Amino acid sequence: MRFVIKFLSVIFFLIVFSLVYLSIFGIETNKFNNQILNKVERINKDIKFELKKIKIVLNPFSFRLQAKTIGPKLIDVRSNNIIDLESIKTEILISSFFYRDFIKIIRNKKSYYFFKVIL
Repeated sequence: MRFVIKFLSVIFFLIVFSLVYLSIFGIETNKFNNQILNKVERINKDIKFELKKIKIVLNPFSFRLQAKTIGPKLIDVRSNNIIDLESIKTEILISSFFYRDFIKIIRNKKSYYFFKVIL
């Protein structure tokens, strides 16, 4: 009986620690860059992105993952213009992973309306 209680308390501690760590620090990765670039290319082939590392942080109160990249470049292939962006931020509902219905909210301080028009 003591073994079961210790085991469950260790599992509980690991889950709580993981949630706190992901909520405060998050994960930095560049593994999703190719998937994001392919998705943007399918939507509009005249736009290319240069992405750096993406930081993913858990927001446990709204049940969302917040992904943010700092300093991306937007390249318009038609006019060969390069636009330096401050950041791109998107939120993904955690429940959308179960239903495979990704609802994304894109926010950019400098050029929110620019994305809305192009995409």
